[in-house]
Amino acid sequence: MVNRAALTAAPQMDGEEATTPLPAILPPVSAKAPSRMSVLGVDLTLLGDKITIISQGKLQVDAKITGDIHAKEVVISLEGSVSGEVWAERIDVRGEVRGSMIAVTLALHDTARVAGDILHQKLSVSEGAEFAGRVHLIRDPSELMPILDAEVLSRGRNSGDETLAPPSDGVTPMRIRGEIKAA
Repeated sequence: MVNRAALTAAPQMDGEEATTPLPAILPPVSAKAPSRMSVLGVDLTLLGDKITIISQGKLQVDAKITGDIHAKEVVISLEGSVSGEVWAERIDVRGEVRGSMIAVTLALHDTARVAGDILHQKLSVSEGAEFAGRVHLIRDPSELMPILDAEVLSRGRNSGDETLAPPSDGVTPMRIRGEIKAA
């Protein structure tokens, strides 16, 4: 089958249409890779023990998730909810989170509803956001970086690399990577 859009309408003596395809001319490829975004849609629900969602790029959560998230960037939309830990370089919350959030930069927008601890380097809370938990400023951003390699994350779980440390007030246990350091 001949793709007529790819043909050239060169004049023909007998009035027939040209049938010789020209080579396709593609736009130049950018050296910068396009940013990747994954969307967990509003019609999706993920439930289960020890489920971890890993995204190398931006993850938009419109769904209801019971499990942990590790991503470069996470946006929890107004319709989205997460029950579990959320690790990312940047987290924007417009929906609901029940669990710890660990990020270099974290923003709770005016519609956010959060019950859990926050470990951050930069935090912004908009008027109207609901938050119940503790906030911990971490000065070294490398301690806040998510693990985006499934094998490394799996080995860490199996080797006990994460330690469940009870907080000093005994309210909510928190996972801490590596060793526990005295303050």
